[in-house]
Amino acid sequence: MALLKPRIKCKKVTVKAKIDGEIFTDLELYKDYAGFKKNEEVIEAAITHILSEDKEFKDWKKSKNKN
Repeated sequence: MALLKPRIKCKKVTVKAKIDGEIFTDLELYKDYAGFKKNEEVIEAAITHILSEDKEFKDWKKSKNKN
């Protein structure tokens, strides 16, 4: 079972990035494995997962929002 799952559609912004070729190959494979339609959906889900799991980031963000 895939760790990442597609999300509901929302407002999108365009991002351009260069990534390692081997990572791109695995990204394509993961997209197919997990049932995503586009690479950008996998990237978005991965970032969402990281941001939801990183406690130090959450604490930092909360303290930054207080200022």
